[in-house]
Amino acid sequence: MAGFIAQHPNWDQYRLFQAALAGFLVQNGLGSREVTRCYLANLFPAQLRTIADMRQ
Repeated sequence: MAGFIAQHPNWDQYRLFQAALAGFLVQNGLGSREVTRCYLANLFPAQLRTIADMRQ
């Protein structure tokens, strides 16, 4: 984990853990909209912000 965070300065241990947990839950069938949103936000951070801006 430390190596990944050192190579990706825009990530911290909390974001990495959040992304890993959300990914695990989504891939194992949890149907929560909030968890899915968190998972996708970590996969495509710029794209989701752009979509959210378009909706306003």
